[in-house]
Amino acid sequence: MATNQPNWVKHPTKKQMILTIAVWFVGLALSVSSATDFYTKSIFVSRNIFTLFLCFFATVVILNVVRNYKNGGTISN
Repeated sequence: MATNQPNWVKHPTKKQMILTIAVWFVGLALSVSSATDFYTKSIFVSRNIFTLFLCFFATVVILNVVRNYKNGGTISN
């Protein structure tokens, strides 16, 4: 029988939300700039599809954290 303890994704505080967004933004910028030739070519080529998928799914997680912060917790399933 597992205990249902709150975590930073389901019940984030304001400090945790701001830190998560900052880490997401820096990580997104660094991963895109290191995996692609960001400054001279477009990032939307087939060679960069894996990096773009990772960025998309990281963005989905961040949106869930923000939504959970605004709703005061998880939305019931």
